[in-house]
Amino acid sequence: MRKGYPHQLITKKIKETDVEIIGVEHNFEFFEAYKSFYEKKINSSDAIILEQPFNCEFWETDFFSQLGKIAYKKNIPIYQTDPINGIAQVDAVIPLSTILGVGLLKESLTSKKEITRRNFLKRVALFSVGTSITYESFVPNAIINGGSYPFPNVFSYGQTDWRNVKIAKGLEKVLKKEKINELKLFHGADHTNPINFYLDHQTIREIKEFIYNPLDLVGKSKVRKYIPSNNPSDLKNHNQSWKLVEEF
Repeated sequence: MRKGYPHQLITKKIKETDVEIIGVEHNFEFFEAYKSFYEKKINSSDAIILEQPFNCEFWETDFFSQLGKIAYKKNIPIYQTDPINGIAQVDAVIPLSTILGVGLLKESLTSKKEITRRNFLKRVALFSVGTSITYESFVPNAIINGGSYPFPNVFSYGQTDWRNVKIAKGLEKVLKKEKINELKLFHGADHTNPINFYLDHQTIREIKEFIYNPLDLVGKSKVRKYIPSNNPSDLKNHNQSWKLVEEF
């Protein structure tokens, strides 16, 4: 956490890129309070990644539109790596996974045998296939809290967890495709640690990607790249104009 800034900042080197994950609050008042901080962070970047707001574009929101304006003035491209999905689509895959998830979890955690790292991951994968994919897991907390596990976050499931997995995966896709020296990510503060975790634990992330495959099938989960443009109607309505130039 930076002195004077209320949320966690995580910096790391990924290949040749300096990456910083910056937690935010989604409101205009918060932006105004730390405007100079955001200007400094964005102006020193080659590109930024913004959270995908629910049911609208980033330039239409009170908070992310302000970050967009800073990037727009400096001709800095914007990426979005978390998925675009309606809640109704996500809810469609819940019932069967809920039924299977509780049974598989109980079978895995009540075994008295010593669990190796490899077998533990196998069990996580089995459990994961049937775990509820929604905002919160339906699996009772008492079951999860009753054991000790070699990794954090493996039993964190739901739509938010799915987004964190996709954000981390998308970041790596961006860096594999583009040459970027300095990259900043701006997401709600609760995303900071999970994103960092999935960047550091590829095996767990790959298991989760397999688990959440049904969500990928019903929604849009490609990385989107936007560059500044000069559409008159956009400039009139939002004081910035962005062109979607690539999805990958």
